[in-house]
Formats: sequence, structure tokens, C-alpha cells
Amino acid sequence: KWALNDGGWWDNLKETMETDKQCDYVKIHPFDPPVEHMGGLGNAGPMFGKDGDNGLVGDASKKQGAYGKLKTHKESKLSQLSHLDEVWSALTLLYIKPLKSNLESDFVKEKYNEEDLEFCDQILCKVSRSFAAVIRQLPATLLVDILIFYLVLRALDTVEDDMTAFESNDVKIKHLLNFHKTALGDPNWSMHGVGEGDERRLLEEFPKCHSVFSSLRSESRGVIIDITQRMATGMAEFVGKDLGQGTVDVKQYNRYCHFVAGLVGEGLSRLFAALGLENPSMAKELHLSDQMGLFLQKTNIIRDYLEDYVDGRAFWPRTIWKKYSTTGDLGYFANQDDDEAKTKA
Repeated sequence: KWALNDGGWWDNLKETMETDKQCDYVKIHPFDPPVEHMGGLGNAGPMFGKDGDNGLVGDASKKQGAYGKLKTHKESKLSQLSHLDEVWSALTLLYIKPLKSNLESDFVKEKYNEEDLEFCDQILCKVSRSFAAVIRQLPATLLVDILIFYLVLRALDTVEDDMTAFESNDVKIKHLLNFHKTALGDPNWSMHGVGEGDERRLLEEFPKCHSVFSSLRSESRGVIIDITQRMATGMAEFVGKDLGQGTVDVKQYNRYCHFVAGLVGEGLSRLFAALGLENPSMAKELHLSDQMGLFLQKTNIIRDYLEDYVDGRAFWPRTIWKKYSTTGDLGYFANQDDDEAKTKA
């Protein structure tokens, strides 16, 4: 005892044994071996999560933001099978003409670390709801550049979306503004305790993404760093704004969409041109690239209306929806038991 520092559990054994004062609910982790050893998942997280949350890192049941917090409508198996054209398309995609990933090309295998690239491919399929299959079909000379571009921005988006992990908005803003320096500048950088499920795992194992990022052409790295920095700056601008009832007007709505999606369009066009797959003039079509991004982002915002509202960060402009909300509240449209609200929604 004389060799130990004061202030530990050993100072008062009675208190330690009979109370929870010395219990560590933060640093203690359960043992979860990797798949090759006893079939584990290899992604053990805190044993005692916040508010009794015992979810593992990479837990597929956990979703970023408000996903999973809301009851969603699900079609019955019989109803799904009644859509014969969709069934045929699914069978074609899965069995008749299955998509083959161009990650198996010799160019990709020779250029990138196989283990780190495999992680990037696997996590892409976990965190992307719509782009994973498309990205994997891109030409081999472009595929990895776009894959990493997507994962970097997904990681940044996870930081922005987490409404509880940071002790203050100032702390979150600092992380956002430094993201291009930390995540893309430090090969050992990672972030813990931010996001949910696979998004959290992406941040915690980000060095694997950085490994692949560092092997990209300098032109691609330059584009990714530039877009990441500008997007993070735009995100930081909106962190402190009250978005519980959406953006103020269409101008602010478009500005937000530009930062989080219009810049993606610009980045993609610049990458296409830099890698010689498009005419160099494509990189200068900024308005066209921006409008493509805004279109996709606004589609997502319409789709995610309820999740965003529940999460306290909605984007549909007040000058638009207030024309139709009888109560003057954005949540009005969620009441599907009200015929009028259902019609206006």
C-alpha cells in the first residue's frame, strides 16, 4: 500500500466494496475476440455505455442520428413479392447478372494495402445506403479515390451529426475546423465515442482509411483535402443555429445544401477531370456540379423529414412549410391520424 499513490480504491476498502464510488463505467471493456479466434466480432466496446447502452462498436442495430428511434412502416413479405418487376430486378442483380466489384482488378491490388482497403470496402457497404454498389462499379483507376472521398466525408458528417458526444458547440466546431488537418494529416488519428454503430467504427478505425488515402495520387489527395476543409467550415457555421424548426428561408436552405452536398458534386467533377476520365473543363462546371449536389441533398431532406425533426436538426425552410402547417409547427405533418395533415404532408 505504501508504494501506491493516494486517492485510489485501496484507501477505503469498506467504501469500495459496499458502494459504487470506485466503479469505472468508462474504461472497462468486454472481451470480444476477432472472427478468426473463436468466431468473435473483434469490435468490443465499453461494457457500460451511456444510460445503460451496452451496444458494441460497429453494432449494426445502432444507427446514426434519429434512425432506429422511430417506428417505420414495413411491407409484408406477401406485399413485397406482389411487385413482380421489383422481384425480377432483385433476382437479376443477385443471381443472373450480379455486380462485380472492380476492387479485384490488378491495378487496385498492386497499388493499395490489401488489408486496409478491405476494411474500407467493408465499412463502405455498412455506412452507405445507396452509393456503395455504384462506387464499386467505377473504373479501377478512379474507384478507390471516390471510395476514400466518400468515407472521409462520411466520417466528417458523423462528427457533425452527433448531438450528444461533445461537451459544447465550441468543442464540436473546433473538431470540424481541424478535421482536414487531424484526420487527413495524422496517420494515427482516430476519434472515439462519437457516432453510432458502423459510423462510430469508421472513426475509431480511421487510420486504415488514412493508409489508403496516403497512397492516392497527389491530385486526388489535394481535391479531397480542399473539399473536406470547405465542407467542415460550412458545417461549423450551422452548428450553433437553432434548426429545431428547420432553416429560416430558402437562401439559408440552399447555403446548407451547398456545403454538405454541392461541394461533393464539385469534388467529384474535379476528381473525374484530374484522373483523365473527363475533359479538364468539367472541373470548372461549378454551377452544374453544385446543382446536382443540391438536388440529391434536398431529396434526402424530404425523405428524412421526420428523423431530422425528432433529432432536433431539421432543414426544410420555414418560409415553405409554414404555408401548410395549421399549427405553425414543423411536427404538424407527422400526425398521420389527421386527414388534413396527411394530405398536406
